[in-house]
Amino acid sequence: MMANKQRNRTQANAKKRRRNSKAAKRQVVVVVACLITMCFCISTLIPQAFSYVESKQKLTEQQLAYEEAKNQQAALEIELKKAEDPNYIQQYAREKYFLSHEGEILLVLPEAPKITDPVEQSGFWEQFLDIFRQETEGE
Repeated sequence: MMANKQRNRTQANAKKRRRNSKAAKRQVVVVVACLITMCFCISTLIPQAFSYVESKQKLTEQQLAYEEAKNQQAALEIELKKAEDPNYIQQYAREKYFLSHEGEILLVLPEAPKITDPVEQSGFWEQFLDIFRQETEGE
């Protein structure tokens, strides 16, 4: 009788182990399926995210270009209104095309050179200091 109970116990334990191993296999299959689904979702979302960022950048660039075009249009409209004024046209023709009234002489003075490059500015100071160096060497 004892052997019979022990045999029943071992059979029951074997059934439990088989059920547990089947459950473990099911769990592994479910986890693997979830991982595959997550990888698929991520692989489709990443390109969409990059596309979204790229379209946002294009939108910003287009908005800047639109603002620039609006400003340019406003400036051109101001020029158009000025062009309707005969005094402005006369002044523009005198400045741009050197037109003058009868008996009038126009003198065009050259503009002073603009030094914007720091290298050129430092060259100026070197030349300026060289004048004094030459004077001290000559004495």
